[in-house]
Amino acid sequence: MSTPAPVDRPTTYAIIGAGNNGTALARTFARAAIACSIANSRGPDSLRPLVDELGDTIVAKSLEAALDADIVVLAIPFAAVEDFAQIPYDWSGKIVIDATNAHGVTVEYMAGRLSSDIVADVLSGALVVKAFNYLPAYVLARDPSQNGGHRVMFIAGNHEEANATVVALAERLGFAPILLGRIDEGGRLVHIPGPLVLHNLVEYPLNAEHLWNQMLTRYPMEGPRTLVLAKVMSAAGAIVGAKGNSWTKSAIRCDPRERPS
Repeated sequence: MSTPAPVDRPTTYAIIGAGNNGTALARTFARAAIACSIANSRGPDSLRPLVDELGDTIVAKSLEAALDADIVVLAIPFAAVEDFAQIPYDWSGKIVIDATNAHGVTVEYMAGRLSSDIVADVLSGALVVKAFNYLPAYVLARDPSQNGGHRVMFIAGNHEEANATVVALAERLGFAPILLGRIDEGGRLVHIPGPLVLHNLVEYPLNAEHLWNQMLTRYPMEGPRTLVLAKVMSAAGAIVGAKGNSWTKSAIRCDPRERPS
């Protein structure tokens, strides 16, 4: 059974699975200098080259030891989830980030269910949050900070407190988290074949100076018209400045290098 981390102890994290997605997540944790353990079915020795490469923040553990982390990131093949669930463990209250995708299973097996529904069923009592699953692993492994923006990370879950915890983690890792709501509602968008799967989006903050530069680039002007526009933008800047120098919305763009085929 999971209990909250004491206030004098940092939250602990474990990645279960060391395939493409699990390795990408380990790199992301290491880049952000967030301590995390990683485990797989082959044992800690098989992970030695990876942890040696990534440094002291990533530690290889056995599966059983890794499950003692406060938050577990499930990054194993979806077809292996039921076998994984055979490990004796009380999942009650444990936050499990479901980074799996329903590859290699039949339509009959899914029976209209979402993959995270099945994860929640077999890990009885776990607080399942869907995240880190819908990007290609090589994109997930990159620095999420990009040209002044941050790579978007969509998150969905049925438990508000667990959702907030994963949103905070995504921010610490350098992402721009966007909460989609419940798994059976907005969460459908990041389950295969949802419309957000494989979309690499980057969130850029908008402010008056940014807009001014963009407008001058697209619509170069000279003389009085420029002066009038400058005054308008100056007024807009004062309003924006009163709101913390940013609008409540941001510009979200698709990285052209990662257009889905």
